[in-house]
Amino acid sequence: MKRFKKMMVLAIAMMMVALYVMPAAFAEAGDPITATKGTITVENAAKGETYKIFKIFDAEISKVQDENGAADGVSYTYASATLPETLATVFETQLIDGKYYVKVKSDKSDDDVLNAVKNYIAAQADSAATYSKVGDGKPVVFSDLDFGYYGVKSSQGTAVTIDSANPNAVIHDKNSKTPEPTKTVEKDSYSIGDTVKYTSTFSTPNFLGEGANAKQVTKIKVEDTLPAFLSGVTVTSAKVVAADGTTVEADVTSLFANFGTTKKVFVPWATWTSGEGYAEDDAHDNIGTWTSKYSNGAKLEIKYEGTLTSTTNIGTNDQNDITFTPYVDSTNTNGDDDDDDDDDDDDKPWSEPFKAHDEIVTYAAALKKVDASSAALAGAKFKFTGLTATKGEDGVYTVTSTKAAAGTETELEVDANGMLYIIGLASDVTLVGTETAPPPGYNKLDKTFDLKPQVMEKAIYDKSGTIYYDANGNVSSTQVDEKYNKTVEKNLSDLNAEALSVVNNKGTELPSTGGIGTTLFYLIGAILVIGAGVVLVTRRRVSDSE
Repeated sequence: MKRFKKMMVLAIAMMMVALYVMPAAFAEAGDPITATKGTITVENAAKGETYKIFKIFDAEISKVQDENGAADGVSYTYASATLPETLATVFETQLIDGKYYVKVKSDKSDDDVLNAVKNYIAAQADSAATYSKVGDGKPVVFSDLDFGYYGVKSSQGTAVTIDSANPNAVIHDKNSKTPEPTKTVEKDSYSIGDTVKYTSTFSTPNFLGEGANAKQVTKIKVEDTLPAFLSGVTVTSAKVVAADGTTVEADVTSLFANFGTTKKVFVPWATWTSGEGYAEDDAHDNIGTWTSKYSNGAKLEIKYEGTLTSTTNIGTNDQNDITFTPYVDSTNTNGDDDDDDDDDDDDKPWSEPFKAHDEIVTYAAALKKVDASSAALAGAKFKFTGLTATKGEDGVYTVTSTKAAAGTETELEVDANGMLYIIGLASDVTLVGTETAPPPGYNKLDKTFDLKPQVMEKAIYDKSGTIYYDANGNVSSTQVDEKYNKTVEKNLSDLNAEALSVVNNKGTELPSTGGIGTTLFYLIGAILVIGAGVVLVTRRRVSDSE
């Protein structure tokens, strides 16, 4: 009896090996005394994942029955006295009646056993697997197994279970891939009138959660609050791609035909089949099962674009959010999850939605019309190649396009202080300017000039962190992450100091109307005076030489 108790301790320890997958309740299939074969079912098997099982020890069901008629214990045996090196650190063998029985060493703890078994399973070569199956979106079942202690290995993690007095073992894969939403924009700065292109992705496992608590992902709700600064938004593509990005598993662009400010889009992530039980017992008969549509970790990728129509201020970060909400079957035993896209009150979303966003920034350019002494000049007008804009207050213009066809440029005029502001430019834009009208009394510029946005940066200090609590709810430690971010938060007047100075010089004075003017007389007089001086000097030199 002591030997049986020791073997039961081993069995319990092995059943508790929950490295990445936790053993679940065992499904009963007949009298454990008469059953000769067993099954291992991976209930939340991920589509596309390969599951391999390795037989570690043989198991013997005790013929001794307890008072309820059940087997009194289970014993584990190995083919020889020498165990693999990793297992030998925690197990030892004992020869009894010509068989090598396995028991836990007396000085080893449960944690020691769990770690040793974990390392042993992880180190096994795939080619050594007793059986191997690829998940097809349904539970993976290994049947007709001899009794024994098996390790179950997948790319998701390592599971260990025991097929003992309960011939049908049910385990759960961890599904360790964490949902990850991302949203990126093609550039980080745009001019008004430009086409802004976004790409949003969301990767998810077939199941959310771990172990017996894992829930089948049945659909994903996508919501994008399209901002006022975008118009004419069009979805250019929406597809499901494999986790490695090499294979397109489905084109779902049609679902996003009406993707807009308030539109919710539901993307089916699993299909329900009624009446297909996935275990050989009454508890699951005629219920049905979910089948994952896509491989584990597949990504929903949405590409769309729109026209930048406005900005709220110079350098304001215009943020565009997208939200992905995975919905799960709340029980994993029925297909009654509410699939009505217009009413999801009965749906079972997984905790909080996953949100991603990206930002774009627009800037402004400024110039100041001055004379040679840097005094402000009013009245100057300009055109810039490819630029069209609308006028607001005096001297302030908002871009409508920086790529207009030749001949459609807008004429822009400085204000009374000689200032001209152009709002809504990408940081990398260079405007080529031409003066079309100089200030009164000044020469017109005979060359073009370049005007670039004045990108005014302001340092913003960010601090974030995590507070850790002990078992009694007291703060045990605090981790603080510090970083600097730079953004732009400036008003028009803040651009004055950085404005490009465009200098005009005064024009040449012309003769007065009705006469030949005084300048000519001054010029002739000056010539006569100079000539008289030259003659006088020449005569003196001649006299001195005589």
